[in-house]
Amino acid sequence: IPLFRKDTFSKLVSTKHYYPQPTQHCRYYMKPNDGSCGKGIYIVNALPAILPEGYTACPEIITPLILNGVNKFKYDYRVWIGINSNLTYFICPTFIKRTSTIPFSFDTLDGSITNTSLYSNQSNFQDANLYDKINLIVNDVLKHLQLQNNNKNNDLVMLTGWDFIENENNEIFVLEVNCNPGMNVQHVQV
Repeated sequence: IPLFRKDTFSKLVSTKHYYPQPTQHCRYYMKPNDGSCGKGIYIVNALPAILPEGYTACPEIITPLILNGVNKFKYDYRVWIGINSNLTYFICPTFIKRTSTIPFSFDTLDGSITNTSLYSNQSNFQDANLYDKINLIVNDVLKHLQLQNNNKNNDLVMLTGWDFIENENNEIFVLEVNCNPGMNVQHVQV
């Protein structure tokens, strides 16, 4: 689904309440448009006048941080969603909660990324309330997509990995959609 490139996806949803919006002093993630697997990501305190070619910027959302001893850690959710050619979707009820293994700091860039290709602890996670919120967002995103081909074989399902984050007010934000998500033994329930 070409519309899930980071640049096209952000244009599609950037004005939506469920996509991170800039705040007065927020930082930005700059990620390659065609997937990065955790590589080539920059975190900046202000947007450059011109984005580097091939990059999209997303404002940072600070989650309720997980306290472990004296350190606090950032987390997000990887949600597996199958999508067929007529854009019918199937959300796996088991999410992956990814918690950074590096303590988060407001004063540095440490612990800002939870990408499993770099570092994170992962755990299976289920929450019916969170599922309902995610379902509303996925439904809204997909209803704005146009069918990309005339493939009538709805038995084929593309597995996508959506990244969500929650703020202190329990609001859910979608960060990106990964069309070639990596899987490991932690994802056996998927």
